[in-house]
Amino acid sequence: MPFGSNLTDFYLKKYYTIRIIGELVEMIQGKKYKMNSPQEEFLPSQSTSTRVEVEHALELVALKARVTELERLLNQNGSLKNEPPNLPVMLPQSSDKVLNQKSEEQARFILEAAGISTWEWNITRNEVKWSDNTAALLGLPQKAFRGSGDAILEFIHPLDKPVLAEAIDNALREKGYFEVEMRVLREDGSIRWFICKGKVLCQGPGQNTLVLGVNYDIHHLKHVTESLRFLVEANHTLTASLDYQQTLKDLAALAVPNLADWCMVFIQENQDEIKQLAVIHSDPVKVEWALQFQKNYFVDKDTREKLQKDIIQVMRTGKPQFLPEMTDETLEEIAIDNKHLQFMQEMGPRSKMALPLISRNRTLGVISFIVTSESGRNYTPDDLKLAQQLANLAGQAIDNAWLYRQAQEAIQTQLELDHHKDNFLSIASHELRTPLTTIKGYSQILHRNLTRQEASKAPGDSAVNRELRILDNIVNQVGRMDSLISEMLDISRIQSGQFELKRTYNVDINALIRRVVEQQQDSANGHPITLQTNNAKCPGFWDEGRLEQVLNNLISNALKYSSAGMPVEVGVKISPVQNEVIVWVRDEGIGISPEHQRHIFDRFYRARTPMNVNVDGLGLGLFISYETVTQHRGRMWLESVPGKGSTFFFALPLGGGTEVAF
Repeated sequence: MPFGSNLTDFYLKKYYTIRIIGELVEMIQGKKYKMNSPQEEFLPSQSTSTRVEVEHALELVALKARVTELERLLNQNGSLKNEPPNLPVMLPQSSDKVLNQKSEEQARFILEAAGISTWEWNITRNEVKWSDNTAALLGLPQKAFRGSGDAILEFIHPLDKPVLAEAIDNALREKGYFEVEMRVLREDGSIRWFICKGKVLCQGPGQNTLVLGVNYDIHHLKHVTESLRFLVEANHTLTASLDYQQTLKDLAALAVPNLADWCMVFIQENQDEIKQLAVIHSDPVKVEWALQFQKNYFVDKDTREKLQKDIIQVMRTGKPQFLPEMTDETLEEIAIDNKHLQFMQEMGPRSKMALPLISRNRTLGVISFIVTSESGRNYTPDDLKLAQQLANLAGQAIDNAWLYRQAQEAIQTQLELDHHKDNFLSIASHELRTPLTTIKGYSQILHRNLTRQEASKAPGDSAVNRELRILDNIVNQVGRMDSLISEMLDISRIQSGQFELKRTYNVDINALIRRVVEQQQDSANGHPITLQTNNAKCPGFWDEGRLEQVLNNLISNALKYSSAGMPVEVGVKISPVQNEVIVWVRDEGIGISPEHQRHIFDRFYRARTPMNVNVDGLGLGLFISYETVTQHRGRMWLESVPGKGSTFFFALPLGGGTEVAF
C-alpha cells in the first residue's frame, strides 16, 4: 500500500490525533496514557468510572485497534518511517470503505464528547482543514475558518498569537510536538482559554508536511485555578494587617487587572455618609482623571447621592448588582446628565458587578468591579461567584478590623481610667496618711496618760477604765485605716512599676514565721495557732518586711474566715529537689468554691458568699501577697474544699549565695 494513499494518510493522522488526545487526558485528568493493549489500558478495576466513560473508552479502543491494523499493513510493506509503537491486533481486517466510515464516526463522537476539536495544516500547500465541531467549540462563526494557514492565528488573542506562532515554528524546525495555552476571542466578545497541542508530521522527500493539532477547552479548569490562586492572594492581603482602610486599597489593587479594569471600594462608617475608600486602575493617569471628575462633579450632597444611587441600593438591600452587558442604552439610563454620560462613555464599561461587604448580618460597604473595552471581556455568573467569595472575605476582614479597633479603644480607655484611679489612690493615700499619723500619735499619748492615771487611782474607778477602752478602740481603728492605706499605696506602686523589694541576705524564714505567729496569737480571739517548722537552717535572699506582710495577711484571712475556736496551722518545709522553701497556712473555715478560686489572686476580688458578708476588706491583700511572692521569683497557690477549709501555699527559691544546711 503506497504511503501517500488516502487510507494511509487517514490512519496516520488518526494515530497522532489519538496520541495527542491521550497526552491531553494525561495532563488534564492526571492519567498515564500509553499506546498499550486495550485490556491493559481500559479494563482494570475503575470503581469511579461511569457507564458513559466506559462506553467512550471502548469506542477509543476500537479506533486504536484499527490503527494497529494499519501499522501491521504498513510494516509489511516497509513503507513507514518513524513508526508508532507496535500495537496488538484487536479486530479482523475490514474493507477500506467500511473501516474509514466507522472510524470517522467514532473519532467524531469521541472528540465532541471530550470537548476537543482538531485541525490539519498542510504546510506544503498552505491549506487548513477544521473538524466540524471547531466553530461550536471555539464560539466562532463558521466563516471564520478559512482554508489558508494564517487563518489559524486570526481568532487568537493578540498577546497569544506570537507565542503560538513561535511554538509551531519550533516544532517545524525540530519536527516534534508543540503545546500552548491560548485565549480565543469569541464572536460575542468573550475570551475563552484553550490548550492547543499538535505534532509536525513529515512524510518524506517530495511529500507533504502536515501539522496536526487539537484544541482542548480548559476555560473552566483555568477559571477555577486562577480563582483559587486569586482568593489565596486576597486572603493573604486581607489578613496581613488590621488597618482595614489600607487593606481594602491593597485588595482593590489586587483585583486590577485579575478581575477588573476598574475597582472601587465604598465604606459606610456612619448612617449619614458613604465614604469612597479606593478607586483603582492600572493606569494612574486614568485614576487621576476619574478623581478629578468626581471632585468637580460632587457639588452637593444630592448630586453625590444620585451618582452613588447604585451603591446606595446595594448597601440598603444587601444584594449584589450584576450587569453582564452594558450597552449605550444602559449608560443612558444610568446617566444623571450629559456630563455624566460623557464621562461613562469615555470610561467605556462593558460589564459591572457591585457586591455588598457583609459580616454578622450587617452591610459594612460595597466593592464594585468594572471591565471595559480595554480587556474586551464580559462578566459571567462564574465571575459573580468569585466576586461574592471575595466580598465575603473582605466583609469579615473589615469586621475583624473594626472589632480590633474597638477593643483597642476600650483597652486604651481602661488604661486611662486605671491611670487616673492609680493617681487618685496614690494622692488619697498620702493625704489620708498625714492626718492619720497625727491622730495615731495623739491617741498613743492619751493612752499613756490614762494608763498612768489608772495606776494612781483607787480601785473601782470605772471612768478611767471606760476611757481606756474607748481609746483602745480608736487606736485599733487607726491601725486598720493605716493598713488599708498601705495596701492602696502598694497597689499604686505595683501598677506604676515602682513596687520594689528590699532584699537582704541570710533572712531566717523559721525565725520570721515564729515571730509573726506570736504576734497573731495575741489577737487570735480564741483560735489556736499551731506552728510546724523544721530544724533545717534555710536562710535566703529575701525582703523580710514584705514576707512578714504576706504571712500576716494569710494568717489574718484564716482567722477571719474560720468559726470561733477553730485551729489555724502555719508550717514550713524544705524541698531539696526543687531547691525551695514552702510555707503554708491552713484553716478549717468556710472554704472557697472552684469558680472563686480562679480569681482569688485578682485585684479587688472578694469571694462574696452569705457566710462572709460581714468580713471587711478591699480584696487587695492576696493580690499584693501574690505580687510579692512573684517578685521573689516564687509561686503561690491554694487548695480548698467548700465547707472544710483552705490551705494557702507559697514557695520561695533558695539560693542567692546561700545553701540549705541540715
